[in-house]
Amino acid sequence: MVLFLDKKTGHVYDIDLNIFDDNTADKQKVYAVLNSLDDAKDYADKKIKTDHRAHLDFGYLIYDHNQIVVVNKDHHL
Repeated sequence: MVLFLDKKTGHVYDIDLNIFDDNTADKQKVYAVLNSLDDAKDYADKKIKTDHRAHLDFGYLIYDHNQIVVVNKDHHL
């Protein structure tokens, strides 16, 4: 499971890298579930590299099936 966030502010982002909004939570997907750790890393890295909002300091967390953080990636764009 991949979860995106802004390392400077702590804001959580949905899978389209839009800031999470409690008012529209039922319409936003905040995490993506992938088949393997490698798939999750590739997915997250590609999402961040192709995003146009270079002013944000995106990072991501990857959780395993026991909801334990196995990757804490800090990206500086």
